[in-house]
Amino acid sequence: MMQRYFITFLLFLAVGLTAHATSSNLALAQPAKDTATTSDIELNNLLTSARSSYWKRDWVSGLDGYSRYLEARPGDESARFERSQCFFRLGRYAQAIRDLSYLIKQKKGPTPTDEIALEKLYYRRGLAYHTLGRDDLAHDDFIKSSEGSAFYQYNNWHFSKRIAALDEHSRKQTVDENVQRSKAGPLVEKARKAYDWRDFDDAYRLYTQAIELDPNLAPAYLGRGTAAEAQKDIDGARADYTSAILADAHIAEAFYLRAKTYESSDEETALSDHQEACRLGHPSSCRYLREAAEIWEGRGLVFLRVDNFKRALEAFSKAVEVDPLYADPYFNRALVYSKTDQYLEAVKNWETYIIYAKASKAPAAPYGEAYFNIGLNYYRSGQPQQAVEAYTQAIAHDRRSAPEKLPRDLHHRARIYYEAGGEANKRRALDDLREACRMGDRMSCDMCKKIAVELGLKP
Repeated sequence: MMQRYFITFLLFLAVGLTAHATSSNLALAQPAKDTATTSDIELNNLLTSARSSYWKRDWVSGLDGYSRYLEARPGDESARFERSQCFFRLGRYAQAIRDLSYLIKQKKGPTPTDEIALEKLYYRRGLAYHTLGRDDLAHDDFIKSSEGSAFYQYNNWHFSKRIAALDEHSRKQTVDENVQRSKAGPLVEKARKAYDWRDFDDAYRLYTQAIELDPNLAPAYLGRGTAAEAQKDIDGARADYTSAILADAHIAEAFYLRAKTYESSDEETALSDHQEACRLGHPSSCRYLREAAEIWEGRGLVFLRVDNFKRALEAFSKAVEVDPLYADPYFNRALVYSKTDQYLEAVKNWETYIIYAKASKAPAAPYGEAYFNIGLNYYRSGQPQQAVEAYTQAIAHDRRSAPEKLPRDLHHRARIYYEAGGEANKRRALDDLREACRMGDRMSCDMCKKIAVELGLKP
């Protein structure tokens, strides 16, 4: 039970609280006409108060405010979503599921909105189902959520691995119980003892007798396969592992052992079996996949150094295919996309890198560099607002961990502010440039003087 709640906490922590859109950093806000009625003002104040409680993690007050607000405006998507998260935090999972199900139904209606992504709703409902012990329903929701962003793809895969790992112990217990219930059970136990004593001939014979008594007993095929492999009969072992899988497709050990028989002769089949074994929770297969991905990444780096972008892209993509949770190949594949002017593909890969690096708690991961590159590629693709947001993230990270890169980050953000025009944006640019200038960046000092003159200020 502790493991179940640990998974829920980890996944909920990874996704964080809902973010709300802010006004543009680049354009000056224009005053709006006051057309709100007194009732509208009261409701807006109620919503503001509820959200203030929400961000302060005062879930009880937030829940009360959202509930009163939704009585008047039941169709407010963000408010209902935030109320569902208050329910979740208070342990009222059924009510959270009710609100999320309402929103999912609305998304599938004739006039859906884009305010909250459908995959996020499925993901959050999956968490609630999982906490209630309904992993069958949780699994369905996580599968649907994986059709969205990289974050949800990661957490769906991560969730499946964790659940499989937790279930593996109980599955082994079930397998042992099945052996004990089977009329072939005593023969399997004798065969295991013979194998432990390294009497592989006798083990093979006893497992064969067990299979004759119970042709659907997967552990008997698995055991006979290990006995055959110990006698260097690789083809026979592989056939028995396949029979074990056909009898029970949820035994991770069968996929792992069959994968081992293919490693020297059929790399693709070996990888496929290791991926299935890893998904079912086999740690050795997960380690194998990470090592294989590192090899492909190394090949990609060799090609990248000599500007063979086509081969580098193929190698990094193979690393991602082999181990989707390994962060580094996404960073390097983004470099290839950036160098070949595929700016938005580069952005997507750096964003994925950040998600996976944070999830794996990678030590000293260059988050600031990734955000800077995201900003640069957004700028090159003609999206200055997104570039500013990325540069702001880079500044925050580099201020803590790589202060030598701060002048670069500040200078690039200042350039966008300046190009946006207007006195307010020029003053923002000037603030960034002055800080960069104080850190010794001469280009920023020169640009600082230019903008100061334009604003009628002292350089």
